[in-house]
Amino acid sequence: MEWSNFPPGKSIHHDSNVPYNDIPPFSWNIPLDVSSDEYTIAASTTSGHTETGVKIIKNILLINSIELKYRWQFEGINNEYFEDGIENSISRTVRDLIRCHSFLGVQLLERIINSKNTHPHVTAEALRWIGYIKDTFTKQARRILLEKHIKSESYIIRDGAILGLAYLLDPDSINAINNALKEESSKELREDLLKLKKQLLR
Repeated sequence: MEWSNFPPGKSIHHDSNVPYNDIPPFSWNIPLDVSSDEYTIAASTTSGHTETGVKIIKNILLINSIELKYRWQFEGINNEYFEDGIENSISRTVRDLIRCHSFLGVQLLERIINSKNTHPHVTAEALRWIGYIKDTFTKQARRILLEKHIKSESYIIRDGAILGLAYLLDPDSINAINNALKEESSKELREDLLKLKKQLLR
């Protein structure tokens, strides 16, 4: 696994019609696995909170539209070859989601890469770029997402998550790395985890 010579990302033109700042902060706390129908029922039966209910519904629909805009860019890829250190459609999509939608973008990325319709090598590529992106506000959320995937059943996904953590270089990952080392069956990935741990303890 190459941890160096990763080129800086190119600037990306954002064509999103729904910039991050237009999304009210309370939308971040809406469980993304709850359907808009359930919120409609809740809003219509909650006396005195109709206005809040309408806002929640609008935000659910907004979030769904953002997710649909990006999901196909992951699920539609099966055979694309990802060359190390070279930007591609996945890297650009990851950057766009996080730069335009910040914390919400990380949440949506997790939903998309965990979809059964997203190929493991696409998920692995996304995890590498999730770690590489420089964004202080979402760093903790991105670290947690990466830590979940270093214990994936898929070798290629674990590899991508480890590389993502190597780019992130957050010392708070030590506990997750130690736990992963207890279970990692691949000699190569164990060596990568130990190398990463050593770097973080410097």
